[in-house]
Amino acid sequence: MFTGIYSMNIMFKSAILFPVYAVVFCVLSPAIAYAQDNTSPVSFTTAQIDFDDVNPVEKSYQEWFNIGLDLSTLGQYEEEIASYDKALALNPSFHDAWFYRGIALGNLGEYEVAIASFDQAIALEPDNGDTWFNRGLALENIDDYEGAINSYERAGLLNENDDDAWYNRGVLLGALGQYEAEIASYDKAIAINPQNADVW
Repeated sequence: MFTGIYSMNIMFKSAILFPVYAVVFCVLSPAIAYAQDNTSPVSFTTAQIDFDDVNPVEKSYQEWFNIGLDLSTLGQYEEEIASYDKALALNPSFHDAWFYRGIALGNLGEYEVAIASFDQAIALEPDNGDTWFNRGLALENIDDYEGAINSYERAGLLNENDDDAWYNRGVLLGALGQYEAEIASYDKAIAINPQNADVW
């Protein structure tokens, strides 16, 4: 899947309501928290979804988004992206569709396109720390360590309980030989989560 310095397991972090796991990054969890205005999430009885059977005229942007979330749980990332694209065609200002589109693109290894999607999400919600964190992951995967460090820092400042952001930032600072800044970043991670063994 993802590769990173020190052979770390790099995976994208889903946004809302997902727990933070140990190890360097958060595992992409199935998206099960639908937007608040959705009262009837789409359910599927087969492992495949036939888009020919879904009439886009009859679906709202929220319904297309929910279909994308279900596709993500099935690992059908290309179809997931297509569903988010349909949602965005109806509502280009829908932050969550841009965000999860970026995650799906990251899962396909399309990091530069994922960054562009995260940038769209940030333009809509600049104070969303999860988007900055995932942008950092994508930048790290194309070896843009300076850009990733800046994104992780922004994520850490916005999400005060996100020790992963400060840890990831520290790892990259160390890789660039900025050891004092690396230690300071680790100290921030420890202050948030003293139980994170990786930091020690």
